[in-house]
Amino acid sequence: MEEASERAFDEKTDSNFVSNLSELTNRNSFGTESGENPDSSNTFDTFDDFDGYSKIVSDMPSDIFNVSCIVNYVNPDIDGFATTCRTWHKQLIIKVTSPSMADTIQMIKIFSYWNFP
Repeated sequence: MEEASERAFDEKTDSNFVSNLSELTNRNSFGTESGENPDSSNTFDTFDDFDGYSKIVSDMPSDIFNVSCIVNYVNPDIDGFATTCRTWHKQLIIKVTSPSMADTIQMIKIFSYWNFP
């Protein structure tokens, strides 16, 4: 979650100021881009690159954990938040499962684009 929050909000905001929602990445283009390794989050440069990212954490003595990520645009004015429309807000959902856990752990982070020219 912290790692994703350290990235740029969007590919278009990585090095430019964006003032129109139409300039942001379409929801169906979330995930890794050319030059990024989908198995290595170290290669991601934007928050939405984490969409579809998953990994297995097996270096803990307690158990093996499966981590998966989903990124969506969110609209606080609609039920359920998630929308395919571009907004100034993105949501990262991280799910953690393990054979030894009865339930799934789910963490949610909202990341908003702010720019003060």
